[in-house]
Amino acid sequence: MKKLFFIISFLVLLLPAYAQESTDALNSKPILLGQWQTPQVNISGKLKMHGLPLSPSLKIFMLKDSLIDISVRAPLVGEAGRLVLTPDSVTLVNKMNKIYSKEGISDFLKYYPGGISDVQDLLLANFFLPGFNLGDINLEDLVDIYYVNDQYNVIPKGEAEIPGIVYGFIVDEYFNPLTLVVLPESNPDIEIDAFYNFSVPRISNELEGDYSIQLIYQEANKALKIDLDLKKPQWGGESPKPLEVSKKFRQVSLSDFLHNF
Repeated sequence: MKKLFFIISFLVLLLPAYAQESTDALNSKPILLGQWQTPQVNISGKLKMHGLPLSPSLKIFMLKDSLIDISVRAPLVGEAGRLVLTPDSVTLVNKMNKIYSKEGISDFLKYYPGGISDVQDLLLANFFLPGFNLGDINLEDLVDIYYVNDQYNVIPKGEAEIPGIVYGFIVDEYFNPLTLVVLPESNPDIEIDAFYNFSVPRISNELEGDYSIQLIYQEANKALKIDLDLKKPQWGGESPKPLEVSKKFRQVSLSDFLHNF
């Protein structure tokens, strides 16, 4: 994947008219920006991950720009785990192992280009540029667009670049993300990918059906793969009860928490 982006960059240098045709083609379609219909949204689904004996259910609640609350529930057990993400911190709880971790948001998102709003866009299968409201910008000033194999490769440039991180999208003709690739420059052994699949073609701002996101974290010879099979988002609804961590639970580092997941 990393080689692909370098090859595309060379194509643009050699064939600028080819790249311009790609931009013109995209401009003929409405770019979907994933507008929020209400300040809150609920998403249900399933979690699949190597090592888990079952596929736990997920309940995701998000409050725009301020909260992501994910409850992981197992049959006959109830809530087995919880993740609460705010603009400042992340708290993870494993009720089965009676441990929890609380870290600053910058530590948790060390290799992710953006903040809580961009994580929300990822979970809603929206295209995003960290720190930008896409409704208020000229997209051509912030990305290069290359047409390869019937897909559009979108690489941020200028103000949309993030020091220390190279990232880019593969999108369809409506700017629905198909793939997100993140490459931390400080650690060339790490690559983070997100792959999207839609059960119903998305040609409007609202998702019309279920969708899935496969997250892959690769480091040297290790790989962590998480599959999220998600239902169509339900706008509005009630927020979950605030997270309360039992005093009997042991606090561990984020790294130790993930090793015990």
